[in-house]
Amino acid sequence: MINFAKYCLLTVGMVSVSMGVAQAEFKQDILDSAMKMAEADYKIDANPVNKAVQAANFLAHDLKRESDPTRAKNIADTLLGLVSKGEGKGVGGISETPANEGERGLMINALQEATRFLKEQDGLTEAALGANLKTFDKADKEHEKQHVAHVSAIIFGAFKKHAGVLDSAAIKSDLQGILAGTAWLKDYMTKDEYWKYVDAYLSKALERRVYNVKIQQEIDDLRAKEKKDDGEADYNHNDFVKSYVASLVQGDNPLKDLETLTEKLQETVIPEKAFQIARSMIEKLKTKDFNFERLLADSEGMPTVIDALIAIEKYRMLETRQSYLEKIDPPIFTYQNTKQSPESEAVLLAMVSAIQSILRNPDLTDDEVVDQFKYKIPKSPYKAVAKGGITWSIELEERRGEDFKRPSYEKALEMIRGGAIKNLISKLNLPQKVKDLSRPLNISKVQKLEIDKEAMKQKLFYVHRPVFDFKKAVFVREPRIMYWVQSRGNGECGYFSLRHAQGYAEYVQQILDNLDDPEIYNRAITLTNLNEVVLLEAQKLEKSSAEKRSLQENEQLEKLGPYLKALEELQVKYEAESSKIERVPNPTKAEFDVMIATARDELETKIKRLQAEKEALKKKYNDLKHPHLVEIVKIVDPNHLRLIKQLIHDIDFITTQDGGNRGWYTNTATDYWTLQPLQPDLISVILNGYDVYSWVPISAKRGRPSIVEDGQTALIGFTSPRKEFPALHPRRIHLYNQTGGTHYDKWVEAGDYADMAAALRHKHKHSLGDTNVRLKKSAK
Repeated sequence: MINFAKYCLLTVGMVSVSMGVAQAEFKQDILDSAMKMAEADYKIDANPVNKAVQAANFLAHDLKRESDPTRAKNIADTLLGLVSKGEGKGVGGISETPANEGERGLMINALQEATRFLKEQDGLTEAALGANLKTFDKADKEHEKQHVAHVSAIIFGAFKKHAGVLDSAAIKSDLQGILAGTAWLKDYMTKDEYWKYVDAYLSKALERRVYNVKIQQEIDDLRAKEKKDDGEADYNHNDFVKSYVASLVQGDNPLKDLETLTEKLQETVIPEKAFQIARSMIEKLKTKDFNFERLLADSEGMPTVIDALIAIEKYRMLETRQSYLEKIDPPIFTYQNTKQSPESEAVLLAMVSAIQSILRNPDLTDDEVVDQFKYKIPKSPYKAVAKGGITWSIELEERRGEDFKRPSYEKALEMIRGGAIKNLISKLNLPQKVKDLSRPLNISKVQKLEIDKEAMKQKLFYVHRPVFDFKKAVFVREPRIMYWVQSRGNGECGYFSLRHAQGYAEYVQQILDNLDDPEIYNRAITLTNLNEVVLLEAQKLEKSSAEKRSLQENEQLEKLGPYLKALEELQVKYEAESSKIERVPNPTKAEFDVMIATARDELETKIKRLQAEKEALKKKYNDLKHPHLVEIVKIVDPNHLRLIKQLIHDIDFITTQDGGNRGWYTNTATDYWTLQPLQPDLISVILNGYDVYSWVPISAKRGRPSIVEDGQTALIGFTSPRKEFPALHPRRIHLYNQTGGTHYDKWVEAGDYADMAAALRHKHKHSLGDTNVRLKKSAK
């Protein structure tokens, strides 16, 4: 239901006269595509929101993203026609049904956004606006008059704000002059009740808005000039692009060549040229002309090189069409195989990793940035290889030495352990350098336009998304537009949706490569029952005959002794304490009946207290026991091979149909979801530095508890690696389970271009379809 005070639009009937502003062209197909995304049972808090209001909200969002000027104008006109007088098949007519708090804000915002676009981008004049507002004077029913009076105030107030007029009295006076000669509208607009939604907008500080329509025009002009300068070159012809880039490099001054290439990468709007320039820069940075180890002693000694690296990675982060970047997220290992020393290559890889991490999540601490690099370095002698079709499994293959024992990897780990990498990031103040890159990339605008075009083919969701406040341990709700982007299924969707670009094998490989990290090792060991199995073996080994012990067994026993003894003492203490708690009366039935009759509440309270005490003691015992078990496993399985095999076995079981949980995510829809021992999201968020939110439609909850819901979707899972609330916001990723079954897709927050770029690469690689084809070219 649409309205502002007491009346709102219905979803029946037609209004013949166009009520849009500035020669409106109401487009039914534009409205229809937005209406298809609206949900029948959607709510904000407890307030149901009419599908037409949802459609208006989606159109207001699309208005910022559309780059075609005709189509953008038609979106604005359609939006104003819809909200001001209910135009459109199935949306027309005006009702006396009151609007609610959930709908009103969306409607007001939609009118203001459309007016702002028409004023700032389309050149709407006050005379043209006034002429159209005067057409509202045709309304003859009282509830229609009241509705369009509110609309008039909101539209005119927004227009004047964006014309630089913020004085409410002056705005009202100007409107009185414009409406001279109207039968009733001028008199209605003297009443304060119709202006009550205007003052807040006039005083509100608004973000600077540059519409994609304007950006597209700017890029078109730059492209035309650049193409003219290049002699009307055919950029699809690879030889021209390569020869152009080669002409930029003189060869006798590598630093000057790099500076020139950086400038050209910042200037160009041609995707083909940008890719070749960036590739040439990477190859130049890998030559013996550069020694990145110098940065450790003089962090300010290579500013040109740091600027070049930032420019390259800004470009690579958002590229979704050129060469390997169409299907693969930019790896740091593109920079390896240098002609430099292992120390120099290690620092180069560290810088690239740090820049990528900061670009994706600028709120990471220096320690977290270093961890992200450490987690990427190959360390395991084993390679995880996904095998199978519908039911995936992992097999281990031995890696070649050069794949995990590269000198640069070993040097990088030494520098991480010694604090050199963190010290360099801190001295460089790298997060600020990334933010303050002196000159933005024109190609980034081109890339964002391309991403927005693809994003507009995906279905929109409007979610009052909760963000976890670590200080207060509560969820704070923020309204946000989400895009629904498909993930490849076939048993790997959970991994893909968790942003593991290579799926199941990549997830396992990350664990294998980081088992020497205490936190990852502890997480991995708790995903299996191996600690208990190895404990039994260790105890059996201790009891074996001394004469039969091998030298290796004796060495193990020497190390095992203290841990086994500590566990034994723990067990004795636990059993003693537990027996005290277990001394709960066990009456006969007759005695129990009497007790129930006389002291039911007191007895039940006592039993619950004793049970709670026992559970608390059990948890304390397990917490104390765990470190000892971990050390025992390390002694008996020093190379982690048994842990790896057990972990893979358990993962394979739970991720296959036999295990009941294809796609694998903590909150699966099967009967196994409450019993599931594994938490893939938990290790994933630690290794990749993000928070995970998992959503399902309300209709598909299947009995699962929800953290929050809006009548349309329910948040059923939240996982974070963070121990304290960051200054701003961590990187968030969202999983969406459309059917409530075992398949998870991605939700991408509007404005997160890096995440959307990664989602589109996955979509291109696996030839996945769009979730909602909207605003077709015919809709002009």
